[in-house]
Amino acid sequence: MLLNKKRILTRTVFERISKEQLPQSALEDPVVRNSVEQLGYYDVAHEITHDQKKILDDLVKLGYVDMRRTRINKVWLNHVSFLYYPDLKDGLQRFVLNFNIISSSKYAFLEDDELEEFQRAIDRFQRERSIGHHPHVKQLNYGIEFSYETDVYEIKNKYFDAILLGCSNCRLIVSLVEPYIVFRITRGKRRDRKKWRVIKEINGDLFLKGSHAIDKYIEELEWKTKADGYLIVDDVAYVVNPRASPKSESFLDKYPITVREIENWYAHEFERATAEFVRDKYGYHHTRVNFRPPYLEGKELDVYAMKFGRIRHLTLIECKLRIYDEFNPITVIEVASAKEVMQKIEDYEKKKAAKEGYCLKIYKWILTNSKTIQSEARALLDESKIKVKRALLPPDWLGNPRNLRIIDIEDLS
Repeated sequence: MLLNKKRILTRTVFERISKEQLPQSALEDPVVRNSVEQLGYYDVAHEITHDQKKILDDLVKLGYVDMRRTRINKVWLNHVSFLYYPDLKDGLQRFVLNFNIISSSKYAFLEDDELEEFQRAIDRFQRERSIGHHPHVKQLNYGIEFSYETDVYEIKNKYFDAILLGCSNCRLIVSLVEPYIVFRITRGKRRDRKKWRVIKEINGDLFLKGSHAIDKYIEELEWKTKADGYLIVDDVAYVVNPRASPKSESFLDKYPITVREIENWYAHEFERATAEFVRDKYGYHHTRVNFRPPYLEGKELDVYAMKFGRIRHLTLIECKLRIYDEFNPITVIEVASAKEVMQKIEDYEKKKAAKEGYCLKIYKWILTNSKTIQSEARALLDESKIKVKRALLPPDWLGNPRNLRIIDIEDLS
């Protein structure tokens, strides 16, 4: 993927080791010995390869990338925080306070202007601590471990996240793309990943003529009017240069994520709430969210629910949450997609039931909070025997996706 990391350092120094810290055996290496003799220390560093540098230099000449000489500062930060929260201990039958001490250390490579911004933020935070804010943070320290100079290549904002390069039969393939964020919940923690959808393929020779030759195509990318792209840092997605600031006191003020990410987050919580509802309301013994067996070939069903007994009941559910407009209808495209996935599962489960000799009843739902169905979708719903159910949600469900739950459901189709 071209233009993904945004900034590439020619040289990254991970550790600086003084002469006194080096064992005698290390000084037998001529590279280490020369460095110590000239500088008094040895840097443990990674440098990009000659071929990588040549490619980046070519991209500079073509106008896609800027190159500059800069100073990099390895900055460290550590803190100690005391956290406590109320709890109820069943074995003790009493109210208690649980107590945690959290200590964390991190480092980052900052250019001088980034270091100044970081120091201003730290100073502001320390002033807030001095007047009584953030009382749970007991210690906060930072410092500059060392500094060094290197060349840095940075992709111009215009082209960041917008171009995908590939090769087929020795031919350069150039595609204009749109980035989007997907995520998984792993051990209770959200982990973001960036992916790209191809919008349009352009001539590879045109790309090699230089950035001016494809600027008009970049300007046609509608998503670029909203932001320059995404960066993933510590498994969290951040928007690069959003065009509009969020409204005061809005949900976006509290979380560094985009509207699409919010939709993904709410969708995940809606799927979880659906699984809980069918389990609690209808007594299903086994529910799975994001059901993705191998025979679906990479596709997935939002909720798979099985109730065991003399007759097994299997309910297949696609969840379609409308966050901003409850009158946004269920579309024929959504029904067609659900039909394809559900049909493969139905075929597989029926063969399995016939082989193992048990009776099976299958129900297929699209569960939504929408109040309408696209007229073109109704015939396909009847043909595929998919029922559209409407979820009744609490009036304040938009306030926090983690509180989203389903009160009841009703037939919509």
